[in-house]
Amino acid sequence: MEKFIASISNEEVQDFIFSREMDDVQKLLLKHKSILNVPTEWIAQQLLGRRKARIKLDSWYRTKGIVYPPQLHLEQSSSEATGKFKSALLQTLFSSKNVMRVADLTGGFGIDTFFLSQRAQHLDYVEPNGALLEISRHNHHQLGASNIA
Repeated sequence: MEKFIASISNEEVQDFIFSREMDDVQKLLLKHKSILNVPTEWIAQQLLGRRKARIKLDSWYRTKGIVYPPQLHLEQSSSEATGKFKSALLQTLFSSKNVMRVADLTGGFGIDTFFLSQRAQHLDYVEPNGALLEISRHNHHQLGASNIA
């Protein structure tokens, strides 16, 4: 997983993904075995992820260095609007601006985790899928969240 994240996070690869976001993924897969020394399947996953994030996850979409998981995880994740709503709800439930500690026991792709972390001094992120956990931790770092463990 480290190799996957490092390969996709590479600045040149990110530039390719950002500039070719609307390319025909099937054509890329048929035409290239790898792109910039990265397996084309990995690039295709990122292109499809960016397309989904464009609609569902604006902060992720605008941030370079974000790594997208397989499509199933994106389909199942909260939207940015839902994550912000849950964060606002947490603030409403507690009188102080920030609660001490929060746990997201159904972490998934970490959308709710990220927004809830903005209302907590510390957030425990729990996700049993190790690959998804690593991707989400990487993305939380890219998004500037330093209080998620």
